[in-house]
Amino acid sequence: MGNEYHITWNSSSKMFLVYSHLNENELNNVQAFDVETLEKTWVAKNKFPAASVFTRDGLQIIEVDSIDNTIKVRDTKQGNVIRDQNKNCDVGQFILPSFDGKTFLMANETGTVGLNVSPNFYVSLFEMNTGECNELFNSDGFLTLFDVNSTGNLIAAGDETVRIWDMLEQKEVCQIKDVRGYGQFAPNQSAVAISLYQKIVFFDTSNCSKIREIVVGDISPGYLRFSPNGQLLAIAEPTIQKSILVMETATGKIVFQLPIPESSTITRFGGSDSLTFSPDGRYLLLAFSTNGNDEFAGKVRLWQIQK
Repeated sequence: MGNEYHITWNSSSKMFLVYSHLNENELNNVQAFDVETLEKTWVAKNKFPAASVFTRDGLQIIEVDSIDNTIKVRDTKQGNVIRDQNKNCDVGQFILPSFDGKTFLMANETGTVGLNVSPNFYVSLFEMNTGECNELFNSDGFLTLFDVNSTGNLIAAGDETVRIWDMLEQKEVCQIKDVRGYGQFAPNQSAVAISLYQKIVFFDTSNCSKIREIVVGDISPGYLRFSPNGQLLAIAEPTIQKSILVMETATGKIVFQLPIPESSTITRFGGSDSLTFSPDGRYLLLAFSTNGNDEFAGKVRLWQIQK
């Protein structure tokens, strides 16, 4: 696998994708795996960079390439391109599937501090049937949190300031300020959780007020993912770690401590995560790399959390 990658599941929990990012001079792989056998079912190659995600029904894969400015739709079984379309979109690095099967969300981050260009991002809605997209909103800053809630009506996006956007009303609900961390909407709750230094903080999505926090001890969780029913929460530091912690969302009690090789690095690119539960909640999947050229470099690990 490459140096940087993300993973995503299809809705049946029978297949997952691993997207590998190598470097600008090499093609990058989208690899499909069968969860029961862990056998690779197909591989597709693209230019750098891109992102891919299953549609909600699990029958198709949406793939974007911000270098070629292309949006492809692949079939799930063999990875063949069904159609290649893009009319008026600046293709982004972050994508999320919608709930109606006809659209998907795309975010594009531009500018870097090192080049003295102020960072900013914008979020668009792409129409799969027409190939057209419409910008929903834009904001200053980087994009470390980009998520849609379980009912598909709210978007959370931002970095030090996270904006909550109402898809139905087409307006901003509120802003969570002075935060900088990865996060996710909490399933079955009107809350978004953000990982901060040594704690995870829950914010009300109706007014962005703080609801509660879970203190996680002497670590800084860079990544967090909820199980589909929201009862479990997996957290991980991006670097210098030895395990993934799985805890009860309600109490913060650690129920699993899952080992990984020491000094592992977890990467995130394209709006999809390197740490994620399967849609049925049975599995937890991690993609990571380690320093040096040992046997674990560029691997995925799959744990069965529930029978």
